[in-house]
Amino acid sequence: MLEKDIKKYIKQVRDEANKDMKRYTGALSEEFQGRVSAIAEEYKSINKNIKEIKRTLESHTEEIGKLKVDMEENRLDVKDMKSDIKEMRMDLIETKRDIKDVKFWVTGGLKNKVDNKHFVDLDSRVRILEKK
Repeated sequence: MLEKDIKKYIKQVRDEANKDMKRYTGALSEEFQGRVSAIAEEYKSINKNIKEIKRTLESHTEEIGKLKVDMEENRLDVKDMKSDIKEMRMDLIETKRDIKDVKFWVTGGLKNKVDNKHFVDLDSRVRILEKK
């Protein structure tokens, strides 16, 4: 082969290689753009979710703030509330005991406290006084 033929052949090979390279680069570019588009869509979705979560957190923070203000305005403290509940429980227990005592006296305990002989004497005195 002659030098001209070799240069011509090298030029053909280069041209074909350039065409192949452009085709390959174009295919890579399309693939890359497709993947970037998918990532961009996911990013938008994630961003939207983050905004919704932020809104929810802000509303929860606002509610907690209102509750805190209510507690401060009413001077409610968890420790105070617990002690108040304990005190109320003790009062309730004492009230139940008192009710049991009253029930006992009302349902028959009084009969046992006053002897029948004393009751008859008292009854007769009352009758005498009523006659006067």
